[in-house]
Amino acid sequence: MDAGSMIGFVETHLRNSLKAEELPLARYHAYKAINTMEKSRTQFEDCGCDYAKKHIFESLDNLKLATRVNSLEGTRILVRRALNGALAGEEALELHDELHDSPYDSDVLAMNTGEQPARVTFGDDPDAARKIEQQIDESLQAYRESLADVVSGVPCREALEFVRRIYDHCERQLLREDLTRAKRYYNYRTKELTEDALRKLEGCPENTAR
Repeated sequence: MDAGSMIGFVETHLRNSLKAEELPLARYHAYKAINTMEKSRTQFEDCGCDYAKKHIFESLDNLKLATRVNSLEGTRILVRRALNGALAGEEALELHDELHDSPYDSDVLAMNTGEQPARVTFGDDPDAARKIEQQIDESLQAYRESLADVVSGVPCREALEFVRRIYDHCERQLLREDLTRAKRYYNYRTKELTEDALRKLEGCPENTAR
């Protein structure tokens, strides 16, 4: 299955998930989409279509969050965001293919698919560390937006349980001594974003729904 066909298959399952009237069926189609995306991960890693890859992986992150929400309403919010990401990825992939097929856009193609600079590590220099931190912060933008959707659109008690679960996971990860500095920063920033969501849910009665 090529990347374009994979996205089409994923979109079908996401639309079926949104149509589902029962949570188990919505989750079933979400899991089918996740499995398809995971099996095609290497195709996107190797294709050079960076923008398509960015949207698809953000879509995958939203789907994984969707399977951890315990209400149909909350699942639909994240599946809808995942569908938007898949559609954006499809458009980016089509643009990428058009550039490859063009006999006269070699300069544009070179800018979009040329060799990327070598990866750097935290230990290289302070500028490299800041660049990596910036990349991590940018990668967490989709998580920030999805978390905001959960806080505003999922029943209060369920949102609180969901956010606390992520927060507790980050705390456990930060206690590990084998984390790289990049992974430690990733968990630290995720914990900060999640802590902000927890503050927004402070007035939520744990024994009632919003």
